[in-house]
Amino acid sequence: MWQTSSTIERDNVAENDFLPTYLGVRFQFLDDIFHFREHSGPAELGDYKVVGKERVPEGPKPSAVCKSELSIQAVKGDMKEEQIEKLRGVVRDCVGKHLYSSAIFFADKVAAITSDPADIYMQAQALYLGRHYRRAFHLLNASQIVLRDLRFRYLAAKCLEELKEWDQCLLMLGPAKVDEQGNITDTKDYGSMYLDKDGEDREINILSAIYFLRGKAYEALENRVQARLWYKAAIKADPLCYEALECLIEGHMLTCEEETILLSTLQFGPEDGWLSSFYSCLVKKYDKEYVVEAKFGELEQEHTLKNNTDLLACKAEYYHQCGEYQKCFELTSILLEKDPFHLKCTLVHLAAAMELGHSNELYLMACNLVKDYPQKALSWFAVGCYYYCIKKYDQSRRYFSKATSLDGTFAPAWIGYGNAYAAQEEGDQAMSAYRTASRLFPGCHLPTLYIGMEYMRTHSFKLAEQFFLQAKTICPSDPLVYNELGTVAYHMKEYKEAVRWFEKTLARIPSSVSEMWEPTVVNLAHALRKLKRYNEAIVYYEKALSLSTRSSSTYAGLAYTYHLQDNFTSAITYYHKALWLKPDEQFCTEMLNLALVSEVIVHREFCTACNAIPLWKSTQMAFLPCSKDLGKPVPRFANNIRHIAIQREETSSERRQNAQSPSPLRGLTSETRFQGASAFEDSAGDIVGLCANFDEKMERLARILNTADGLRLKTIKTVVELLTPQQAAEFLVAAAELYFGIHAWGVEQDRQRQCMNFTILF
Repeated sequence: MWQTSSTIERDNVAENDFLPTYLGVRFQFLDDIFHFREHSGPAELGDYKVVGKERVPEGPKPSAVCKSELSIQAVKGDMKEEQIEKLRGVVRDCVGKHLYSSAIFFADKVAAITSDPADIYMQAQALYLGRHYRRAFHLLNASQIVLRDLRFRYLAAKCLEELKEWDQCLLMLGPAKVDEQGNITDTKDYGSMYLDKDGEDREINILSAIYFLRGKAYEALENRVQARLWYKAAIKADPLCYEALECLIEGHMLTCEEETILLSTLQFGPEDGWLSSFYSCLVKKYDKEYVVEAKFGELEQEHTLKNNTDLLACKAEYYHQCGEYQKCFELTSILLEKDPFHLKCTLVHLAAAMELGHSNELYLMACNLVKDYPQKALSWFAVGCYYYCIKKYDQSRRYFSKATSLDGTFAPAWIGYGNAYAAQEEGDQAMSAYRTASRLFPGCHLPTLYIGMEYMRTHSFKLAEQFFLQAKTICPSDPLVYNELGTVAYHMKEYKEAVRWFEKTLARIPSSVSEMWEPTVVNLAHALRKLKRYNEAIVYYEKALSLSTRSSSTYAGLAYTYHLQDNFTSAITYYHKALWLKPDEQFCTEMLNLALVSEVIVHREFCTACNAIPLWKSTQMAFLPCSKDLGKPVPRFANNIRHIAIQREETSSERRQNAQSPSPLRGLTSETRFQGASAFEDSAGDIVGLCANFDEKMERLARILNTADGLRLKTIKTVVELLTPQQAAEFLVAAAELYFGIHAWGVEQDRQRQCMNFTILF
């Protein structure tokens, strides 16, 4: 609202009749002054009375000077009572209708007539709104009251802000000191009077506005430490100064703990309870799901803000933070249909579309933003997101860089810039971008976290751990930090520490465990397997499969755990499932071969008494792995593949872990405990020769053959259950060909033996 020295309403005289009357009186007033200056002698000065718009001379009076003074006072009195107040109303109306040139014109006339400080201030405001910053500053600076009235000083500093003269802006605001908590320690220069202070009512405290402007000046001068302190002072001086809180949050100037402390120190009025709840929804939200939902529910139900776009944008941001990207995307889509130019919601929408891989949506959003806001960093950030989504990282870097040049305080652009380099494994450039982001945004832990990921990618685990701990100090509530600490502990073979960090990760997840946290569950299972806590590891592997059924490494880890427990049947089952998802997985292929051989060794017990295994060659083909090459031979000795299995699995683990960065990393390392079977090559003839009684020989041989047939049938049945219909058909055809081939070979051998006996007889 405009500040004036009077509050008289202008509803007694029609606006159309006001301007001619004002001009007539104004011109008469100027003529009287001119006539007084031209005729200095009292005997020559004549007096006039106003009749309409004409001046009618009257006879000379005894004292012309006294009469002129009375005339001036009469005119001023009339103007102050009605005409001047109406003119002020015209100025206010022009400002309300954005007719700034008209407002400047009439405000200038009022200030010239009255010389009232409030009218001079009104004129300066009109000049400021009309973008005449130099003229407004000159008017205010020429006023003798500029250093005594805080309104004058603040408006003069605002003019210098628009002129980008930041040092002069700070000088105009005067010297002041602030401590680390945002409390003003030196206020001697703010003892100035404040005209019309009683008219503030529910307006924002002028000191809060001055502190905020001082913070903006320091931020423009790249003194972000002082800027943070003055922003805190502004919001503490008046909680209604939302811009100060917005700069603190959007600029990531405070850690999670500092944000909580700041909100607890704000002194809200009794009627501002809703504002306290709303502010708590704006800051970082790492509390448990029921706590955050209770805050949203209070604002929606008790304060009837259910359809407020700002509140819904906060809720969408919370969904994104919890990893519920689809839910977040759906909510932001509804919001943007309602308000397509809500920029905060637009940023969250872009992030959700990135996670879901919606490149078409990113393309449309980028085109619209560049058309509507070509000078905003968000527009070019959207273009960079589109190119990043379609894996054109060179183009994405170019547009992320342009976004940072337009707004150096736009944190997402700096992080995207670093991620684009990291995607092409250009670690030095990526860490340079992350370090810049870490310096600019001390309250954001993500740049520090990504620096640690880059060090882990290059196997600098100690450095990575230091940066992860630093990120934990900045934001001790983010579960992702604990996941990375667990991963680096796993790589350093500190498996107990890894289990502790992974369990903390799952305990700090704000919502229920979703697919986003499936890698953490798998990591915990790997660490438990390393500690030989196989049953617990199996529980977490199965939990991971309930979150995501398309993870080859999870099936491989579960199969390997069963393998270590000598549960070869279950191990073979899950090795097959892993190979079905990723047929070229070398580790699973070799471990499956080993499991199949081990399965045969286990079934060797049924013929221990005979110290031999029958029909090894005839049953070997029944245990082929389910791969694309059904004719691939099976290794016969465990000792031959023990070292290869370890080496292949470690290499596969590194490749899989590096490919996941900067997402939560996953590892799968092997630990075989197989001692290797001794070679065996026994024949049926040797088995028969061990028995003296021929009938006993035949009986034992029949039992061996029956057991072998049962084993083959069981194996075929298990394998067929794991195969696709086409693979099962090919496998059964191969098994049938093997069976009929062996049968035909046996028949041929019997025929040749009979022919030989017949020849000998004759």
